[in-house]
Amino acid sequence: MRLQLTFAGGSYDFVRPLAEGTIRPDGIDLVVLSGDPWEFGLTDKNRQNLETLQRYCAQQGIVRKARPLEELFIDAGRVNIPEEI
Repeated sequence: MRLQLTFAGGSYDFVRPLAEGTIRPDGIDLVVLSGDPWEFGLTDKNRQNLETLQRYCAQQGIVRKARPLEELFIDAGRVNIPEEI
């Protein structure tokens, strides 16, 4: 039985042979994710992940309740930080 393993890592010299498949770990079927899994900003691509994370935090009592994501992030290009925060 082979272990199914997904790996996400940066494009570093020591990771590149794994990503390119020139080195294959024995007994492991390795899937290497490429690119940045977290886009900058509140986008459709990362909204579901952030909502899920927030829901888990609320269920575990880390935060009091889940809030709309738009309330958690500010548009740094629009905000006068000393006055609005």
